[in-house]
Amino acid sequence: MVWELAQELAQELAQELVWELAQELVWELAQELVWELAQELVLFLSPAKVEQPMYLTLLVPAH
Repeated sequence: MVWELAQELAQELAQELVWELAQELVWELAQELVWELAQELVLFLSPAKVEQPMYLTLLVPAH
């Protein structure tokens, strides 16, 4: 009986540990993905790389 309880407890602890590790891994991967996407967006939108679209050129009055 004690052995069965110990096995059950060990199994529950192992499941909790695996679940926590999986959640932590997913969270870290999500953070890395968001960071990389933010960096790509900044590069994409940087003034040196963005050309003014033609429709915006037509909407801005000439000085």
